[in-house]
Amino acid sequence: MMVAWAVTGFLLCIALVLRLLYNHSRLKSIPGPFFAAISDTWRVHARNSPGYGRRLAQLHQGYGDVVRIGPNVVSICEHVEIANISRRRLWEELVQNGRRLSDSSVTSTNQIRWHLREIQDYEGSIDESLKNIIKSIRRHRVLDLPSSLRYFAEDFINRVMINDPSINDDRTAGMPKTNTPSTQLSTATILCSMEDMVLKGPVSLLKRERFSCSGIGSSMSKLPEYATELISNPIRAAAQPLTPRDSILSIGIESMTATFVSTFCFLLSNPIVMATLKSEINTMLRFREKAAIPSWSEIRRYSYLDAVQKESMRHFTSRSETQEILGTASSWNHSRLPLPPKTIVTWHPHVLQFDRSVYGDDVNTFRPGRWLVTDTTQRNLMEKSLLPFNVCVEAYPIAQAAWLELKKAVVVLLSNFDVSYATSLLYDSVG
Repeated sequence: MMVAWAVTGFLLCIALVLRLLYNHSRLKSIPGPFFAAISDTWRVHARNSPGYGRRLAQLHQGYGDVVRIGPNVVSICEHVEIANISRRRLWEELVQNGRRLSDSSVTSTNQIRWHLREIQDYEGSIDESLKNIIKSIRRHRVLDLPSSLRYFAEDFINRVMINDPSINDDRTAGMPKTNTPSTQLSTATILCSMEDMVLKGPVSLLKRERFSCSGIGSSMSKLPEYATELISNPIRAAAQPLTPRDSILSIGIESMTATFVSTFCFLLSNPIVMATLKSEINTMLRFREKAAIPSWSEIRRYSYLDAVQKESMRHFTSRSETQEILGTASSWNHSRLPLPPKTIVTWHPHVLQFDRSVYGDDVNTFRPGRWLVTDTTQRNLMEKSLLPFNVCVEAYPIAQAAWLELKKAVVVLLSNFDVSYATSLLYDSVG
């Protein structure tokens, strides 16, 4: 009996050693920590530890652009490779859901311009929703701004991108829905700190209802239940981890929705940036009526608004977990990475979007002015790091239409209302 147990134990040890050797040999050409090559335990522990993005950045500084962080997992930090893989994955998703695109539609600038002309019918698709939310804001003296803006953006993107008439009705069931609980959860994350924000109405309305501000704390609507636990867990509140099952399109939609809402958060935290943006909006208002909703051609001239939103996207997405893509044979057709099938490719936004060689030494500072540099090479590098957003707007022009429409919403809201913290309004009423 003892001999049988000994033989069984010996065979198990042999099997374990063979398995570890197989794990090590699978990606032996990719440099990385030794223990990461034989077991996935190292990656799981590192990912669950604080400062994972900074840890990955240090690994890439030591090992290069491609680092092995698991037996079948690699981390990459080269935006060209990430863009190539993301384009192929997005192209496959769109084709599977009935959006017939050729390879040239993903990579050709001429094709992209042709598609942009094709989507002109989408201009103004947000106007009615925008008028409704303005009416709603004027009716309510105190507003749960993050939830309201989040639902506003999700409803609009759901109508424009998810219910795209060019997609077969039989296949739309497979498209990512923006109003699912998981998406709502990830969108609400860091925006919980905006719970105490309100939109102040016109000055006359403020004077007429001045005393109602004293009850601002009790009258604030509460966040949904799914966001309550995030308030007490700031680490998890950064963002929900993404798995290989998450589509590139759903991540792109999430980045647009989150950027739209977080823009107001960053503006409130940076009064100088807010004043500069308001100055740009007021300057542009001289050339049109205040009540009129700007057109796309006008929105494209708001250079500082574009810089603010890109900087907001950079800071927001950098707080997310790694974004994983499960590689297939077709995923590597346009990639220089010598990786076997079934390899999981991960990339962390912090590594790309906090690269000091690209963004400068003040990478941790919210400074929209960095996007207004005259050096086109540096600006292109910064814009290419906003992945997968830039891949989505290139390969799926309707995403570009949604992005322009959301920009219009920011301009209209800031030109019609003064955005401030509820506490400042409370102190004003008490004084």
